[in-house]
Amino acid sequence: MRRIILAAVCIPVFAMAVTAADSTAAAQPDSAKVDSVKVFTLEELAAFDGKDGKPAYIAVDGIVYDVSKASGWKKGKHKGYSAGKDVTAEINKKSPHGTKVMKKNPVVGKLAAEPAVK
Repeated sequence: MRRIILAAVCIPVFAMAVTAADSTAAAQPDSAKVDSVKVFTLEELAAFDGKDGKPAYIAVDGIVYDVSKASGWKKGKHKGYSAGKDVTAEINKKSPHGTKVMKKNPVVGKLAAEPAVK
């Protein structure tokens, strides 16, 4: 009887722990996936502006996301902002949703570190 009660308590607790771990992992891109994808310069990123049938990519916090299928990004535009750019500052300063919605978009690469200005 004790084993049945213990199993009835432990299984749901374990399931909740696994679900919580999965949802936390979904909030951040898998660093292994990001490390194994294309590195974009700002010039290369600019080619993915969502115009003329091209994909729409944006960079946020060094990660490049494909927003082509995101409902808010039509033809490479979203609330006056354009795809093909690093929009980190705009998202951090002006966006009501912040970076949390980025997890809904596929990661396609990372942004190359810009050389230090001398």
